[in-house]
Amino acid sequence: MAEKKALPLALAAALALSALAGCSDGGGNDAGNASGSSSASGAASAQASAEAPFSYTFLDTVHPTALFGYNNPNDVVTPVVEQKFNVKVSDIVFSAGQSPVERVNMLVAANNLPDVVLVDNPNLSLLYSTGAFADLSEYQSLMVNTDKYVSDTGWNSLKVAGKLVALPTSAMPDAGNPEVAAAMQADIFHRDPVNWAFMLREDILKKLGYKFKTVKDIQAELDQNPRQLTDADLQLDPPIETPEDFEKLLYDIQKLDLKVDGKPVIPLSIPDWGAYHISSLYAPTGGYYANPDTGEVAGFIGNPNMKTYYAKLRQWFKDGVLDKDYLLQKPEQLQQKIASGRVAAMFSVPDTNGARTSLKQLDPEAELRPIPWPKSQYEIDTGHASYVDPSYPAGFYNIMINKNVKDIPRLLKYFDWFQTEEAMDLSVWGPESAGLYELKDGVKVFKDQALYEAIRDGKKDRGRQKRGVLRHFR
Repeated sequence: MAEKKALPLALAAALALSALAGCSDGGGNDAGNASGSSSASGAASAQASAEAPFSYTFLDTVHPTALFGYNNPNDVVTPVVEQKFNVKVSDIVFSAGQSPVERVNMLVAANNLPDVVLVDNPNLSLLYSTGAFADLSEYQSLMVNTDKYVSDTGWNSLKVAGKLVALPTSAMPDAGNPEVAAAMQADIFHRDPVNWAFMLREDILKKLGYKFKTVKDIQAELDQNPRQLTDADLQLDPPIETPEDFEKLLYDIQKLDLKVDGKPVIPLSIPDWGAYHISSLYAPTGGYYANPDTGEVAGFIGNPNMKTYYAKLRQWFKDGVLDKDYLLQKPEQLQQKIASGRVAAMFSVPDTNGARTSLKQLDPEAELRPIPWPKSQYEIDTGHASYVDPSYPAGFYNIMINKNVKDIPRLLKYFDWFQTEEAMDLSVWGPESAGLYELKDGVKVFKDQALYEAIRDGKKDRGRQKRGVLRHFR
């Protein structure tokens, strides 16, 4: 199926992390087939910067160790970006298992804080209070391309006492911008950055008598007539519309008494952090909440219906419809359970593609399908909306800049470039010199169908990190 580029929503740092992978030279701060547009991404390689070399150090406080693809010798994108701007990342440091606040405080105390720091949005105020980070307010006007996608609410969420202290990454698109709104509506592959769903085994749903259009049939239909996927496509008959419906489903699965290698199939398994998110089956949200009628603010266990939710969670745990290991199991243990067929319903899968492949080897009908999120009990009771996950209009992860960086304007202009069409085209297709794509009927298609499928499906064996290109499909 021909696929076009997704709307560019992640700011520089998110894309710059791709550029980080190929450059760690130890210096300091010196100053078949996807299709798309036919613009020449390779042109960037011919536009070498005349500016003096500039390097910066980078601290990732949200990942304990390097992600897959770090320092990738096959990266074809980073060299082009480095040549274009004469900018390099000289060193990258990770959290080493510490919290963002702990890691930053330790480095500030040692007078060794890197130049650019990836942090989490909830800790911006605490981190800025260290006195180590720059006030970026005077530079916001330099972020012309970024501003196109970030709403006023997004920018405000990056401020402390009226000062802009951080930059967005993976921001929610500014639907108030007509150009952005039109692009989202026209892009059949667009989806919001924050999006959760329960996934259920189709073979088990069939045993329970549910009717539905299979994922295979949906895929064939969309391949034939491309359009946006809708909730109606994924709905069951009878539908799972309420918490009561969902609870009944779990107990009905348990009554089937299914076993794999003598072990019972678990009706529902979640990661330890999943309990926070699925609380919106009953509550308006798991985090902070403002009553739309009174303006009264609550949060977490103090939210409406939250005690009811935790009572339900305890009952599910006691009755065995919720995995009794959910608080203790590691991601690889959850993955093994799902992939071996021991889980019927799940909230998050560490490796969805791997699990799907393994399940279908066990049973061709054992497909994982998402379902529309049930209406929360709070919404049923009050008529007010509930939220599966809190919204971070400027992204959950943000970028802060060390106040001692010598040329902040140059750094921010460099980051802002990653929101241009040129940057997005380069990050998706790679440079022309890499030979990853060719033009057919005026549009780009990947020459290697296997590479395209790996990028599309997020596979690591031949995927985006192998070549430094990003996954902007599906």
